[in-house]
Amino acid sequence: DSADIARALCDRRVPGANNVDLRPAALAADIDATCDFVYTTVNDGVYKCGFATKQAAYDRAEASLHNALADLDKTLAQSRFLCADKLTLADLWLYPTVARFDAVYAPLFRCGRRRLADYPNIRRWFADLYPHLADTFDLPAAAASYFSSLFPLNPSGIVPALPPYPASPD
Repeated sequence: DSADIARALCDRRVPGANNVDLRPAALAADIDATCDFVYTTVNDGVYKCGFATKQAAYDRAEASLHNALADLDKTLAQSRFLCADKLTLADLWLYPTVARFDAVYAPLFRCGRRRLADYPNIRRWFADLYPHLADTFDLPAAAASYFSSLFPLNPSGIVPALPPYPASPD
């Protein structure tokens, strides 16, 4: 699974690779707990909203997702990154979902009660990371994939017009 691979890569030093440590030993427990929280409540949370087949299940998933985003926003009000004053694996765990949230997950998975722009510290965090990670992410390709592949959620296959990207931190 991706989590195991990422953790394994963080625990190994690959000859010829740089010495970036995204899971320093002193922070490993906090990073692991944050990664687990991010995965279960946010990364998987958007899917729980999108694939809910009962209103009560959707309502629980949607509330849990936005409560988790509010908690992460509070954390980021106190710290530049999720687990420390430096980038860690926990930040990279959250980044892809945040990058897709407003343009893909909110409309397709019906979890857009609040936009990420409504979470000022997540917005600032994303604006801080985006210039360094922009070449790792193609929003139009992600949107086309999600909107055209998930027939039960979008039978027409129409890919909506995308908002300006990245959203301005202001």
